[in-house]
Amino acid sequence: MESSTSVLSYYLAAASRSWSAAWSWATGQGIILTWLLAFGVLFVAIAFAVVRAWRKDHSWKDAVKHAGWAFRDFLVAGVLSSGFVLALLFAVFFVRDAPTQLAESKHSIEQLKADHQKELTTISSEYEAEAGALKKKIADLESKLDDRDTKRREREDQARIKGNRIAAISSLISGANVIAKTFESGNDKDLIRTQYLAWEQSAISVLESDSFGVSYLPEFGTARGNGMMLVDHNIEGNGWYSLLESKIRVLNSFMTELRKQ
Repeated sequence: MESSTSVLSYYLAAASRSWSAAWSWATGQGIILTWLLAFGVLFVAIAFAVVRAWRKDHSWKDAVKHAGWAFRDFLVAGVLSSGFVLALLFAVFFVRDAPTQLAESKHSIEQLKADHQKELTTISSEYEAEAGALKKKIADLESKLDDRDTKRREREDQARIKGNRIAAISSLISGANVIAKTFESGNDKDLIRTQYLAWEQSAISVLESDSFGVSYLPEFGTARGNGMMLVDHNIEGNGWYSLLESKIRVLNSFMTELRKQ
C-alpha cells in the first residue's frame, strides 16, 4: 500500500513537472503570439465578410457562412493543433522526467558529497589549527613550569647551601668558644696552642670546601690578633687567645652576611 502511494505521488508530481516544462517550452517558442496571430486572422476574416455583406457583394447569409468557416479554421489550425502540440510536448517531457530526476538526484548526491567533504576539510583544518594552538599553549605552560621548577630547585639549592654554611660556621664558632673558655679557665698555653692549630686546620678545610668555595678563605686567613689580653694569663697563651678571638669575629661577620642573604 505504501509502495503504491509512493508510485502515485511520483506520477502526479511527474505530470505536474511535465506540464510545466511543456508550457514553458511552448511559451518560450512563441505559442501565445501564434494564438494572437490566429485570432487576428479570425477577426480580419469575420470583419471582411461583414464589410462585403454591407457592400452587397454577397448576402448576410454568406457572410455568416464565411465567418463560420473562418472560426472553424481557427479551431482546427489554432486550438486543436496547439492542443496536439502541447499534448506531444507533455508526453515527451513526461517520458524524460524519470531519467531527468535520476540525473538530478545523482547530481544532488554528488554535490552533497562534495559539500560534505569540503565541510570535513574545513572542520579538519580548523581542528588542526586549534589543536596546534593548544599544543603550543601546553608547551608554553610546560616550559613555564620547567622554569618554575628550575628556579624552585635553584632556591632550594641556595637555601640548602646557605643552611649548610650557617651550620658549619656555627660549629666552628662553637668549637672556638670552647677553646677560649678552656684557656680562660685553665691558662694552659700549650693546650690552647694545640687546640687552636687543630681548630684552624679544620676551619680552613671547611672554608675551602665546595660548599664555600674560596671567597671566604682569604678574609679568614688574613685575620690577626686584636690585642685582646687576659689578665694574669700566660703571654704566649694570650697571643693564641687573641688570634682565636679575631678568627671568631671574622666567622661572626660571615654569619651576619649569610643571614642577610
